[in-house]
Amino acid sequence: MKKRPLGFLVLVIFALVGAACMSWLAQSSDNPSSPAPPDDDNGVGRQETSDHQHPAVRHQNDNNGSAAQAGGEPVTADSDANRRQPGIRGQPAPSLQIDRWYNLPPGAKSTDVADYRGKVVYLYGFQSWCPGCHRYGFPTLTELIKRYKDNDEVVFLAVQTTFEGFSTNTPQRAKATADRYGLGIPVGHDGSANQPSTVMRRYRTGGTPWTVIIDPEGTVRFNDFHIQPAAAVAMIDRLLAGNDL
Repeated sequence: MKKRPLGFLVLVIFALVGAACMSWLAQSSDNPSSPAPPDDDNGVGRQETSDHQHPAVRHQNDNNGSAAQAGGEPVTADSDANRRQPGIRGQPAPSLQIDRWYNLPPGAKSTDVADYRGKVVYLYGFQSWCPGCHRYGFPTLTELIKRYKDNDEVVFLAVQTTFEGFSTNTPQRAKATADRYGLGIPVGHDGSANQPSTVMRRYRTGGTPWTVIIDPEGTVRFNDFHIQPAAAVAMIDRLLAGNDL
């Protein structure tokens, strides 16, 4: 048998190694399980990783008006999905109509935003499993409660607005979460597998966490995923003073 020159064998080895590398690169670029880049560690991060958006809002944000709706119709500028913007700023605050409450005043069986007409109401919507709720929402809530603890003109309410994870975001978990943060304010639970949160629908929230600030006349003056404590204080103080925003 005739021996192959050494140079020929080296070329064959290089060819095999090159083919293996090209195959590995192709698989890596197509592999959906490759880890995503980490979130920015600036206290905000990507909204999808810290907040739990309502499916309608998530659908609109993901598709940006170009993909198909659930029924197969394209999303256009005039479609309901494209027109839906979270929140009801500038509108009267709807009734909560919640049956499950914790930390109510003695003798009270329920509470609602209309009970606090003439006061500023800070309404906080959460889910017990929502990372953004624990990372931003609850720290802001507890800081504001501490600041206004001696001011009877500012009222704080928290509601677990469950629209997903029904076996986890239960009434019992709402109470456990309230206890975890030492909340002495009324804490409600709204939503089940048979009836997702109706508070979310009435307030057209974008998901959780969701903060609503209501002025003494009962009008929603702020609603969004997050508000910085300093911004919330400035807004509440202006509303208490009767100044327009």
